[in-house]
Parts: sequence; C-alpha cells; structure tokens
Amino acid sequence: MTVERSFAHAILPGSDKKNVAAMLTLNGQPHLLVATTDGFLYCYRVLSSGGECDLVKMHRIGANATDANRGEPSRQKPAETSSSRVPDANDPEEFPPICHTTG
Repeated sequence: MTVERSFAHAILPGSDKKNVAAMLTLNGQPHLLVATTDGFLYCYRVLSSGGECDLVKMHRIGANATDANRGEPSRQKPAETSSSRVPDANDPEEFPPICHTTG
C-alpha cells in the first residue's frame, strides 16, 4: 500500500477551529476555499508547482459580516450595487464573488 503525500498546503489563521474546504477551478487555475466556524472564508491560489498556497482573499461571513466586507465601494460604479451587478470573475479584488444577505 502506498501513502499519498500532500501536493499543496494552506496555512490558516486560527486553524484550531472547525473548517470546511472546497476546490474549484477559475480560468484554468485551481483555488482552495476554506470556510471556518469563526466566520471567515479564505481563498487560496493553488500553485502548479505545489507547496504553500497563496492567500488571495479573506472575507468575513455569517452573522458578524458587515457591508465593508462586500468589496471596496470606491471600485464600484455609482449605478452598481453588490446585489445588482455581476462580479468580474477575472478581477482578483472580487474573487470569489460573495453576497451577504440579512434576514
């Protein structure tokens, strides 16, 4: 029996919390998304060479999230709001597109 080794790894701040991870491909590049129970979503770029993943973006999610976490208002056109416009998947400032709603 052979034991597989990790190809790539990500270092999470506060990694003592429970986490849920998902892999996805965006424009042919693999990314790792990790949501933590302390209310953060981390987006990492997985390098083709392996090793430590690059942290691309961190979002505050859940009940403690604020409007400030939806993106930089200065980058949005005045007529656009985060709920009415389609995020640009090619813009690293908007990846991954996150929309927070309150009840």
